[in-house]
Amino acid sequence: MEPSTQKTARFKDLIDKCGTPEAYTAWMDPKRDPRFQAAWRENRVLTIHQDPTGHIKDFGVVGFHKDPNVGYLLFPKPLTEFEGRKIVGIAYDAVHTPPRGPVVKPSAAKKKSMPHPGPGTKSFSVTVCLTAKVEYTETINATSSAAAKEEALKAAQSRELDLSSAEITRSVVGIRSL
Repeated sequence: MEPSTQKTARFKDLIDKCGTPEAYTAWMDPKRDPRFQAAWRENRVLTIHQDPTGHIKDFGVVGFHKDPNVGYLLFPKPLTEFEGRKIVGIAYDAVHTPPRGPVVKPSAAKKKSMPHPGPGTKSFSVTVCLTAKVEYTETINATSSAAAKEEALKAAQSRELDLSSAEITRSVVGIRSL
């Protein structure tokens, strides 16, 4: 759902006239959330269209539009003046995101002692899979995206692997009794 590209407004102007928005996370169907329904009826909802590929800049449209890859901002004042316009220049750092629910403080971690094998204890062979994921960006000069991809993969083979910033996941992939 993209409005006419001739009528645009800056996100900064919305904030100046309608206040600082609050990010809305749809933990339930927005049509069943009374807080969201009130904002929708009062014309205080801005739908942010977000391109997952990153080829198109995010833009907003006044109102509730249930589309894939969208987010919602709730403003304190109605957005009537900006209806039918494409809202550009989305500044996410200007969005207020208040904490929801009770504040939970972590408790002190208790040391777990290793249980000593006793009567009735069995031995198991457990296979654990550790997976490390490292992402980085590299500038490649090539004649096409396919050639750039091939060149980047060649460069990655000779690149020294630094796991200090890797995202590591651990999972049990097999277990059998001995």
